[in-house]
Amino acid sequence: MFITPVVDAKGQNTHYSINAQATQEFTINAHSWKSFSFHCKIGDTLSGEFRIEKNTELFPGDQTEYDNWLLSGIDFFVFDDENYSSWIEGSSTTPLLTRPGIRELTWSVDIPYNDVWYVVYFNDSIFMKEIEGSIVRSGVYDQLIPLLAFLGVALILSLALVFWKKK
Repeated sequence: MFITPVVDAKGQNTHYSINAQATQEFTINAHSWKSFSFHCKIGDTLSGEFRIEKNTELFPGDQTEYDNWLLSGIDFFVFDDENYSSWIEGSSTTPLLTRPGIRELTWSVDIPYNDVWYVVYFNDSIFMKEIEGSIVRSGVYDQLIPLLAFLGVALILSLALVFWKKK
């Protein structure tokens, strides 16, 4: 007789909202997932990397070590808001990026339109997974802000110098 755990993974999630970047060190329990959301503009890039560090426990505190051949990877997705909602509901989706059953990945995607974008780590196995990695959102606007700030300071200093010399 086999006992198969039946758990609705979509009901055991953790979601984080991030502005620019996230360094992750987290555990995904069996049959669950974690997601990170980013507000992106057209032309932004989401990129990152991760690897499964340890995934030999069935649940937190489990002392039994399991053979490596039993271990599997996770499913990785990048969704826009609409497809993320569809995925949560169990409907059909079209992710911007999908990689099934992986243990390690370096990735990058160009954002095709303004939206909230979700990076999802989905663990559909009976083993918990410990993930270590990072996600970075970068864009043209992020690079312009320091330049505009520098030009603004230079203009203010120039005007102050002109007024100071007139006195």
